Amino acid sequence: MDDKHRYTTMHTQKVMKQLRKLRDQAIAAGKEYDEALSEAVSQLGGQMTASEAKYAREMEEISKGIAKICKATVATAIDVTTS
Repeated sequence: MDDKHRYTTMHTQKVMKQLRKLRDQAIAAGKEYDEALSEAVSQLGGQMTASEAKYAREMEEISKGIAKICKATVATAIDVTTS
């Protein structure tokens, strides 16, 4: 990526487009966002350059962290409303 957060190669643009497509298909099939992203990254693993794979793994970690916080927040809200 450049300093304006744009992909700098056509290969990266194509891989990220495919990643979004696979992720969206998994979400449409009923998977959670973080699970769908991990599945898409796994499917594209062999097609990614080292920097693309690093970027995708970082997105996965961020997604997993957000999902963990959301699940904890929902669990707390349910506990508060049922107490």
